[in-house]
Amino acid sequence: MASKDHDFLESLTVPLKIAALDEAERHYLTIIFAIIDHQLQLAKIAVPNWIRADDFCFDQPYFHSKRV
Repeated sequence: MASKDHDFLESLTVPLKIAALDEAERHYLTIIFAIIDHQLQLAKIAVPNWIRADDFCFDQPYFHSKRV
């Protein structure tokens, strides 16, 4: 995010086919998208709506034991 890699940021505009994901992939992406969402906000870059889809919400509060 710090480098504002154009190709990476552009790739975030293409939604995933959520139905094609299995439970493990969905869980992993939920964590990753939370981090991406946070970093985009810090960089004052618009967050694509599909990243905030209900499918990528935590069922319970999530705590990561290591500093990101």
